[in-house]
Amino acid sequence: MQPPPHCDPAPCSHRSPTPPVSFGSFVTVKPAPRDLDCLAVMATGFTTATLSSPVLEVFQHDLCRLYYHTDVFWVTEAVGKEHIDAMLQVFARDRHGLHQPIVEVQL
Repeated sequence: MQPPPHCDPAPCSHRSPTPPVSFGSFVTVKPAPRDLDCLAVMATGFTTATLSSPVLEVFQHDLCRLYYHTDVFWVTEAVGKEHIDAMLQVFARDRHGLHQPIVEVQL
């Protein structure tokens, strides 16, 4: 498994004040998780139009899964807190409907 490309967040003008979260088997006691699941909330106005490879692949779900074994779900803050909270409620349940942890990632 290849690590995702490093992206220095300091110069990013669309960095959100909301930290990314990880969920799924990677943050559980599963002995060998096969992938990483993340939610990134980007600042309003963020677009992938100006990104280039390899960072662009992080925001393209199928390519990110293929190259990095990571499922990155992302939205901008423009969708509103209510919708972001609803997404977190979904991600807080596993495929059987049981509670699973969500871990906030500090950058």
